[in-house]
Amino acid sequence: TGDAFDVSVINISTTAAEDASITTNTGMTLVGDMNFSPNDAVTARSSGILRFRKTGAAAFSVYRLA
Repeated sequence: TGDAFDVSVINISTTAAEDASITTNTGMTLVGDMNFSPNDAVTARSSGILRFRKTGAAAFSVYRLA
């Protein structure tokens, strides 16, 4: 409990309809925006950094840092 690791996510698609989304299952709690837009515009957030933090025996919280 308390350990953490970071993961970088990059959506390399240039097609407007191809968003990438992070979803979860039992034991995971998502905090923040888990959608990554395609790299089709200057203002699109097509990448991000996620932190996975162990909060219990079979539980993690996932935070979007950037």
